[in-house]
Amino acid sequence: MSVHALFAASERVELLAAEMYRLLAERFASREPVRALFRKLHEEEIQHASRVRLLAAQYRNDSGLFRDAALFDGAPDPRELVVEIEAMVRAIEGGAWGTDLGQIRARVVEMEKRCVTLHAQFLVAGAPEAISSFFRELARQDEAHERLLANL
Repeated sequence: MSVHALFAASERVELLAAEMYRLLAERFASREPVRALFRKLHEEEIQHASRVRLLAAQYRNDSGLFRDAALFDGAPDPRELVVEIEAMVRAIEGGAWGTDLGQIRARVVEMEKRCVTLHAQFLVAGAPEAISSFFRELARQDEAHERLLANL
């Protein structure tokens, strides 16, 4: 998988996560603290997607990007995560997730952990520091999402 395809998959994951949180905010509209948290996470995921898109555009014409990096050896294919989160969004839309907050939280926390893994794919030896720093920050923010969700 090319670096640019990885950027595209990362952006798509962020947009899907945003949609998932938007749907959950709607689902819990009558429970203000829960709705507010899901809205906050929705907004953060939108920001993440925008930042990924901007970073990808900055490096779009750099054919030497990651030239000396040990590129993603053994890392999971981010397209699989896209498919998984698309299925999650469809399940929420279809009502399959219900309203059991404990079960929903467990599913969402697992998704956030997988996003940390996706971001870690950019943290390979030889990657440009600007990219590594950016994805380290995204991983930290996803871990912060996990902590916020634990308090639901």
